[in-house]
Amino acid sequence: MPTCSGRCGARAPTSGSRCFETDTGPEVVARAFPPEHLKRLQALKREWDPDLLFRDDFPIDPDAD
Repeated sequence: MPTCSGRCGARAPTSGSRCFETDTGPEVVARAFPPEHLKRLQALKREWDPDLLFRDDFPIDPDAD
C-alpha cells in the first residue's frame, strides 16, 4: 500500500494511520483532478450548485480557469 510519509512524517508507514489532504486551495484541486475532469466538474458546479452550497473538502470554483 502506498504511503504518504513525505507529508505525514516517518510515522505514517508503521502507525496504521492514513494521511489525508487538508489543504483546500486551487492548486490542491488541480492536483486532485485531471484537467478534463476538473472542467467537467466546474460545468456541473455551475449548473447544479451556483450558490456554492457544497464548498468544503475540495471546493471547486465553477468560474476558475
